[in-house]
Amino acid sequence: MRPGEETESTDICVAYVGGERITDEARVMALMQESMAEVDAPECDDLLRSELSDMLQP
Repeated sequence: MRPGEETESTDICVAYVGGERITDEARVMALMQESMAEVDAPECDDLLRSELSDMLQP
């Protein structure tokens, strides 16, 4: 943004996977859930879900 320019604030969901920029919220969420399944540490599950939920809330 340049000084003096007005912009409309828009929340978007962005992930970079293998260098690819992904902005489709459903795809980002699916990839996040796949990553969480790979981690699958029961003792960390609630903490991970809470932190990711906080980051992805509008």
